[in-house]
Amino acid sequence: MLTRKIEKECQNSIAHASRSRSFDFPSCFLLFLWNQTVQQIEIQQKYQHFF
Repeated sequence: MLTRKIEKECQNSIAHASRSRSFDFPSCFLLFLWNQTVQQIEIQQKYQHFF
């Protein structure tokens, strides 16, 4: 599942950033936004036959 992969990458980048003290917030935030968008699309595709 694509969203799971993105979540894991984001968590990995947070873990890495907390060690290196150079938190890559923008890219993680973009990943979060992308994740939300993907979930919305998946929901729409799943339930589109009801509309």
